[in-house]
Formats: sequence, C-alpha cells, structure tokens
Amino acid sequence: MSTGWAACAVWCLLTVAVQAHGLQLLFAKVTPTDHGTVQMEISADFVANPLIPDEASAREVIAKVLVGEQEGARVALGEMRFTRTTGLDPTCPLKFPPAPDGGEHELLTGSLEKRVGAENFKLGIPQGNPHDVVLWVMGPDGKMRADQHYYLIGGDPLVGIVMPPQRAQWKIPLLGGLAGIAGLIGWRWVRLRRASGGLPPNS
Repeated sequence: MSTGWAACAVWCLLTVAVQAHGLQLLFAKVTPTDHGTVQMEISADFVANPLIPDEASAREVIAKVLVGEQEGARVALGEMRFTRTTGLDPTCPLKFPPAPDGGEHELLTGSLEKRVGAENFKLGIPQGNPHDVVLWVMGPDGKMRADQHYYLIGGDPLVGIVMPPQRAQWKIPLLGGLAGIAGLIGWRWVRLRRASGGLPPNS
C-alpha cells in the first residue's frame, strides 16, 4: 500500500473513532508564517471529554499537552490566550459528533504565537501525558497541508513543522534607514545653499 493510501486509511479510521467516542481528543491547528513564527490554537471540549472535568482543568491540559523542540533542545511554547467557543475551527480535518443530550459543545481554545526561526522546529506530546491530539498544519494558501496532519500520543516522536520561505525582514528597517539618511542629506544641502546665498531664507 502506498504512503498516501495508508495515510488516508488511518485518517478514515480515526474519523470513525472520533465519531464513536466523542471529543476525547484535543485539536491543534498550527500555522507557520513567513516571518519565522508559528501560530498555534489548541482546543479541548470540557463537556464531552471525560478526562477533562471542567474549564479550569481544560486550561491546564491545553497549556501542557504539547512541547516544542528546536535544534535538539526542548523549548517552552509561551503564554496562551484562552477563548470559549461552541464549535471547532472549520479547517479541522475531522468531523465530530453532536454534543451530549442535544446540547452544545463547550470548547476552550488556547492561542499563542511563537518565534521559531526558519527550520528545525518540532511539536509533540511528552511521555506520560494521557491526552491524544489531532494536529494539522496550515499552508500559505490558508488550506490544510495534505502531507501534514497527525494523530499524536504521548511519547511518540515529535513531528517536524515545515516552515514557508522566510520574508526578508531586514528590508523594512534598511529602507527606513536609507530614507532617514536621504532626508538628512537634503536638509544639510538646503542649509548649505542658504548659507552660500543660493536659496532665499524661506525656501
């Protein structure tokens, strides 16, 4: 079986499992940017997930479920901003079942943006963490990358996040500096012309 068909089969089985067992997973949307950062949104349902009894527990679980690694060393992901919603991000690759008793899902989402540079950034779940995560990576076109969606469990090898080509950040301050130098030269030229009598005083 080819890699593509194997991935498709695993993904279909996972979809069935999610529908059968409710939202007993966490969902992580990862968006690499062309200025060397990774945006992350990690969501948990604290009503349909029996491992997360309330919103306070969801905050703690979301903050600790993923770890980062760069150049072979673990790195902290940083502080998160939390918001509540009743539905998953529409780009989520998996469908999820209705909320229990005909109600609404109660989701908590932690969001952050971390500077990681151009390459060698990985994400995964630390050994011993009981929560599983469906993680998908967004492409520059705003769509999920076909080759980067994962089902992660604690202790599995971390997955590499493919970063897009980086925008040349030095151009903006350089252009600003050149504009400042040009303005200074122009001001000095006007002063010298006035001093030599080549320009009237109010020019």
